[in-house]
Amino acid sequence: MSTTGSLPTNTMADSKKTHFPLPPSSSTRSLSCFSVSSNEMKHAESSSFDPSLLRYLGLRWTYLETLPESVGELYNLETLDVKQTHVVTLPDSFWKLKKLLHLNLNNIRLAMPPNSSSTLATLWGLVLDEKISVHEGLDKLLNLRELGIKFNLSKSQSVLLDWIATLQNLQSLRLTSLDDMSHPSKLLLKPLMKLAKLSHLYLYGHLESLPTPIKFPPTVKELEEWIVEEGAMESLKELNIRGCDKLKNVPCIMLQKHRCLEELVLTNMLDDLVARIKKRKSKDTSLTINYLE
Repeated sequence: MSTTGSLPTNTMADSKKTHFPLPPSSSTRSLSCFSVSSNEMKHAESSSFDPSLLRYLGLRWTYLETLPESVGELYNLETLDVKQTHVVTLPDSFWKLKKLLHLNLNNIRLAMPPNSSSTLATLWGLVLDEKISVHEGLDKLLNLRELGIKFNLSKSQSVLLDWIATLQNLQSLRLTSLDDMSHPSKLLLKPLMKLAKLSHLYLYGHLESLPTPIKFPPTVKELEEWIVEEGAMESLKELNIRGCDKLKNVPCIMLQKHRCLEELVLTNMLDDLVARIKKRKSKDTSLTINYLE
C-alpha cells in the first residue's frame, strides 16, 4: 500500500529543521509521493521513511537551497520537481537515480556524467552556455517528450538544435535564447519536420526568420492558438501560414502598424479567419490569399 504526503500551502516550517517535514503518520514508512509547496523549508535531509518506495518528490515553491546527498538513495524515484526553489546545483549522488523520468529544474546547469541515466522523458528548466557542451551527456537523451532549455550560446547553438531535431518523441519544446545581460538573443530555428509528435512550441529570442511551412512538424497544422509576447519577432518581414485549419486567430500584435511585417500570405485558410485578418491588419502589410488543391 502506498501513501501520499503533502503539506498545505503557507505551512510554516521550523527554520531549525533540516529534514523533510513529513506529516505525522504511522504510514509514512510506505510513502510513495511527497509534495511540499509554498513552504519556508530551506534545507532537506533524509527522513523516517523507506527511500526505496518514493516515486514522486515535489519541492516546488519552497525556499529550498540544497538537496542532500541522500537524494541518491531514492532508487525508484521517477519525478523530481525543484522548480521555483533556490536550488542551483544537484548533488553528485543525484546521478544514481536510474529510474528518473521527469526532472523539473530551476534554471540549473547540468553536465551529465557518462554513467548517468538516459531514461528521462521530461527535462525542464535546464540552462546551457558555452562551458557545457551538448555532448556532455545531453545527446544521449533520445526519449524526451518535454524539453525546456534556456541558453546563452553563440558558437554551439547549431549543435544544440541538431540534437533537438533527433528527438522524435518530443511533444513540447520551449527554447529561450538570452545574452550575457539576460536580454533576448539570436535564436536559430532549424527544420522540425521530423518531430512528428510536437504539438507545443514556445520560442523566445531574436528569430531572424521562420522556416517554410513544409519544414514544420505535421502537428502544427492542428495549431489552435498562437501567442506572441511583447517584443517577440519585431523584425519579421514576411509571414506564411498554410493549411492550419484549426487556427482561431493571428495574434493582434503581429498585425499592428508599428511592426515590420510587410507581407502576410495565407494559403488554404478558413474564410472566417481570413475575413478577421483583413479587418485587423495594418495598411502597411500586404495580404495575399491562396487556395491550392
